[in-house]
Amino acid sequence: MILHSPSVTAPGLATAKALADMLKNNPRAKRFNILTNWQGESDDATVARLAFAHAGFLLIAHQKVL
Repeated sequence: MILHSPSVTAPGLATAKALADMLKNNPRAKRFNILTNWQGESDDATVARLAFAHAGFLLIAHQKVL
């Protein structure tokens, strides 16, 4: 499980790309599930989902909590 709260020093897109690349290149990547949660009120969660999708990860569900 990966939790991230984007900030100026840890932007959501850069973190998502780095994690997606690391996970994609892991030899066991096909054998485990990944749960991510991007916190905050910005659009960082949207760009993070796109980064994971671009890396080839299947997005199962998305629910925005108000």
